[in-house]
Amino acid sequence: MPHDDGNGFVEDTYRVDLPARFMARLAQQYTGEEARESKSISQEDNLRRINGQLSEHIRSVESSLNILKVENTDLTTEIINSKMHVASTEDEKGHLRHQLNQIKQEFEQYQKNMSVAYEKQLKELSLENRKLCERNTNLVEQLTDTESLLINMKLSFVERETEFEALKRQLYDSKKVK
Repeated sequence: MPHDDGNGFVEDTYRVDLPARFMARLAQQYTGEEARESKSISQEDNLRRINGQLSEHIRSVESSLNILKVENTDLTTEIINSKMHVASTEDEKGHLRHQLNQIKQEFEQYQKNMSVAYEKQLKELSLENRKLCERNTNLVEQLTDTESLLINMKLSFVERETEFEALKRQLYDSKKVK
């Protein structure tokens, strides 16, 4: 029954007798496919919406990441500067400790030298004092001897003067008598 024209095909299609069960199954398949397609379209819309939200979230995260990178760079620079400052301070502290130790050593050496010089000078002064004390004692003895001699000389002079006066009186008396 093939017909050569398109109308015949349509007529043949209408003549085909399809069982109701088969038609129900086809209708059910169509409805399922339509529901799946609708669900698929709904899922695509949902995925597009989620994709848009994710894209926005990614832009926000990238922006936050860029801000964090800048902050991290700034913080790293600050940390490096702080570490350099700490190292510089430690270096200066070490230098000052070294200078302090040198000054302490010099001061201790100065104290030792001063102590030695003081003891030496004290010994010299003590020796000189002892010599001066001995000389003073000798001078005191000489003075005492000289004073004794002077006193003896004065006494002797007084005696002689007294004798002279007595002789002078005798001579005067003897001249008077004559």
